[in-house]
Amino acid sequence: MSTPVHKYTLKWPEGASFQMDEKSIIEIRNSLEMQFKQIIYSQPGFRFFQSIGNTNFFQAFKTDDGIDFGVGHLYWDKKAEDNIYYQEDGAVKNQNGGWRFRWLPAGCYEPVGDPSVISKKGHQIIAQEFAKRIQKMVKSNVEVQEEQINEGTLEDVPKHLLN
Repeated sequence: MSTPVHKYTLKWPEGASFQMDEKSIIEIRNSLEMQFKQIIYSQPGFRFFQSIGNTNFFQAFKTDDGIDFGVGHLYWDKKAEDNIYYQEDGAVKNQNGGWRFRWLPAGCYEPVGDPSVISKKGHQIIAQEFAKRIQKMVKSNVEVQEEQINEGTLEDVPKHLLN
């Protein structure tokens, strides 16, 4: 027997608006930040994220009613101290650097444009570096295959794959 899923919605009267004071918005943002961090921190392999290049996580927080709390950005900072420690062989280990969190303004949903975390020029630089990295990987892969052909270590294509 499955548990019923309830979705509660609140409809405001036409013409009514919902307003929050700054203190309430800060409290809700703090709660959203903690929940977002907990989701990321609980991922398998979290302790290795910065080592494999997973150093930025973004999440927009906006209600169906149009209340926009902004975009949460969890990022790796080499100079930070986040007080997250790992236990290895009974010894507590600290890492170099740490995770930081910041709020980006409401409306930062597009990766490029205004407002955005990345400028148009920054996006172009990222795209160019990405293209260079792909070219380098392809070149390296081709060189390895050529080396294997020259050494005779590249396996022949299985006969059942030939037609």
